[in-house]
Amino acid sequence: MNDECVVEVTFEHEGHTYIARRTVKGGGKTTTRDAVVHCDGLQVATGAKDVERYVQQVIGMNQLRRI
Repeated sequence: MNDECVVEVTFEHEGHTYIARRTVKGGGKTTTRDAVVHCDGLQVATGAKDVERYVQQVIGMNQLRRI
């Protein structure tokens, strides 16, 4: 599979607009993943872990325990 899958969430919090986007391209050994978050049009974090931490910090959410 060489398609691209994009998930994007836009939300507002305390007067700021955030856009968080994750992208997966390709398949198998050629799979690439990307993550980015913008606040009020400015890029503030990249990479899955950094984006996750940033969003958690913004909304005051602790990391959820995964089952």
